Formats: sequence, C-alpha cells, structure tokens
Amino acid sequence: MTIDINPEAEEVIALAESGALLRNPQPEVLGDVIVTHSIADLQAWLFTEARPGVRVEDALDWLGLRENMTAGIHGDAYKKGLDATAQRDLDRRISRRIDAALAKVLPPELAEYSEDIGADLVHCALVRVLGCGGDHAVLFERIFEAYKAGVFPCGWEGRFPVGRLAVFVPGGS
Repeated sequence: MTIDINPEAEEVIALAESGALLRNPQPEVLGDVIVTHSIADLQAWLFTEARPGVRVEDALDWLGLRENMTAGIHGDAYKKGLDATAQRDLDRRISRRIDAALAKVLPPELAEYSEDIGADLVHCALVRVLGCGGDHAVLFERIFEAYKAGVFPCGWEGRFPVGRLAVFVPGGS
C-alpha cells in the first residue's frame, strides 16, 4: 500500500524548502510558551529531565516525549493498513525532501540540531498524511506551529498534554 503525500503534509515540507524555517522568529504568536535565547538552555531542555525551576515529577526530557508520541504515529499507520515496508517508504519520501532542504537553509547556530529538526518535521508531515488523532497529533501540530513561528521547539514543561512548550529563539538576544 502506498499513501500519497497530501496538501497538509506538503505544507510542512514547503516550510522546510522555503528558506523561512527558523527565520524571523515570532514566539508571541504561540501564546504561553517558555522562551529561551541561550544554547545552553536549549541543550538542557532537549537532553535533560532536571532543569532549574522544574519539578522532576513534571519532567520528561524532550527526546523521550517525542519518542513516546512517535510510537502513536506508527500505531496509527498500522491501523490504516501500512506495514513496516510501506511506513519506511512513506518516511523516506518525506525525509528525503526535508533533509535536502535543511542542509541548505538551517541557520549555522542550529546546524548541529538538523537531525532533531528533520525528525520533528517528518513526524509533523506524517501526522498530517495519516490523519492522526490523539496526543501525538496534538504535540506534532504544536511543534509545527512553533516552526511556522520561526522558533525551535525544544521542550515541554509539565505532564503532556498539560503544560507549556519551550522554544529557542535563534539569533535572539
């Protein structure tokens, strides 16, 4: 079974290909988010559960949260009849375009995070192609909104879905 990339997923890919990704940041359009301008804070949000001011019981590192939600996407794909081979094909078709675009457009300060950004955008597109619902769809739509606002989503404060998104503002002061 092959699934076509629909217009909703093309919107995600187009953002990566446009050159506008992570440019002209406007975190204020996202509402109540935690904003950081520091690479050190970005790394703390991405890779650790323990952050100043965050209770350990309310923390799951960002990578762990995204991995948990990615499993939901794959579950939805299986429910729609996509076997592992079809899922890999769909993932490859999307990731090839996104990865090629990121290699050209990422700001230098974020180049080392290209795999994280690429994975985010691929999962945002997959949620849209598969018509996913549930918490995983909520998370990846929120992530896509952040990228459209020109910021790098890098963490979550609270127990998802309750809480706030943390974002890094590139080129910020």
